[in-house]
Amino acid sequence: RKEQVVNHNRLPKTILFALAVQLAASAATISFVAVDGVSDGISYTSPFAIKIDGRDYRAMCYDLTNQVSIGQVWQANLLTINDLSGAYYFGQQDSDDKYRKAGWYFTELMKVSDTESRIGIQHAAWLLFDSSAPTGGAAPWQAAAELAAQGGYRSVDFTTLRFIESVAGTASPTSAY
Repeated sequence: RKEQVVNHNRLPKTILFALAVQLAASAATISFVAVDGVSDGISYTSPFAIKIDGRDYRAMCYDLTNQVSIGQVWQANLLTINDLSGAYYFGQQDSDDKYRKAGWYFTELMKVSDTESRIGIQHAAWLLFDSSAPTGGAAPWQAAAELAAQGGYRSVDFTTLRFIESVAGTASPTSAY
């Protein structure tokens, strides 16, 4: 069974969400490996390649607050949708739904290959937590996410999602994937 990991750390102007396999909610070593996405003209967009405790995964950025560079390594907690109390954006208005939407965006991102869709999904994900994020192409994905929310996100198995949040007190100000 595959598990998906969400993390919102940022490549130059980007942060991520990762696809993982059978990960437990715990601290882990995260390595930023490569950009697998495209550029929107300003920032690289998801997906990204990361390693979690040495295993390869794909990730989606959903935070424009912090940056991460290729080759960067940091410690992070792997959080579940049922325990976001330590999450970077926990406590924001509608934070639970925003994290669920991030999970939905990631599953949709893994289904598309065209540049326009990838950029639109990325922008929609960034807009969840940052209203000043780029908006190009986001509107149709935001509308689709609202419909998915109304349907209870039936297409997403949230038990397989992990949100990657930097361990407090680490030297790098990385956020989450």
